[in-house]
Amino acid sequence: MNPRYEQVSRSFGYGEFETFRHVTLPMARSGLFASSIITFARCIGAFGAVLVLAGGSYMHTEVLPVTLYLNISYGNLEMAVTSGILLMGIAFLAILSFERFEGGKL
Repeated sequence: MNPRYEQVSRSFGYGEFETFRHVTLPMARSGLFASSIITFARCIGAFGAVLVLAGGSYMHTEVLPVTLYLNISYGNLEMAVTSGILLMGIAFLAILSFERFEGGKL
């Protein structure tokens, strides 16, 4: 996407959020949709591989995605939500650290 569109929007008096909402997001919609589908498919594939190779034994061969899956299937929603929040936190910290080490401005 050409950054000139955002500059033109800013020159017309739109703020950063308005520019993002009215210019950037509509132009990037198809790319965001495609990347979310590819990400979902890759996550399902990785989860299936972990479940098949590591097994799904409770308290024996557990990793966080398998823990989340098993706790949902056993009806232990509190532990499933905790596992999900922990997974999101780890993912956020990984992305943040990769951006910091690569020299990105985050």
